[in-house]
Amino acid sequence: MEPKPSTATIGNSDDYNLDPDQGVDNEIEMFTPAGSTAVARFEYPKVWKTTSSEVDESGMMKSWVKLKEPLSENSVFSKIEISATPVEVKSVKDFGRPEDQKYLNIITKGDSELQQADLMGVEVREDDNGIKYYDYKLAYSPKTCSYEESKYYWGTCPIKTLAYVSTTVVEGKLYKFVARTNLQEWGNFAKQQPAIWKSFQVKV
Repeated sequence: MEPKPSTATIGNSDDYNLDPDQGVDNEIEMFTPAGSTAVARFEYPKVWKTTSSEVDESGMMKSWVKLKEPLSENSVFSKIEISATPVEVKSVKDFGRPEDQKYLNIITKGDSELQQADLMGVEVREDDNGIKYYDYKLAYSPKTCSYEESKYYWGTCPIKTLAYVSTTVVEGKLYKFVARTNLQEWGNFAKQQPAIWKSFQVKV
């Protein structure tokens, strides 16, 4: 199933503040892909903790597992990934409009969940250095599930994964940030999650 547009929304980035100018103390996670000098990064409240992180063998992807809020011990995100892929364009806008199916196919390639996900929302933002980002909210529901699961959703399978995706192009590489959350995590941290997603930037 190709991603389909929807009018539904997930959370609001204005519901949670990560602005250090307002006294917020943040943790910053960073990743520099192999052969690059650019630094991809995202922020979250310093009291939160990740269970583990690792860089894959290619040096082009880093993942963080189970970002948790320590007081409740509840997980905020199941997994966060940042990857980099060489491309022959200078800016993400060179791919066209963010909702174009051709670009959606590029950023979901090789990820079965994202390829089958419904497109819940698209936004465009620009950082202080003029770098543009295409941001997406995706929701994945499996094609089949048990009768017990489907009967609560009028015969359809429930959402298994919500993904906050952000993409940009810097120095000939397509950077992709993916933060995955399940319904329980989203139920607990729907207001906080978008701020972490929107904190993703690539610094040159």
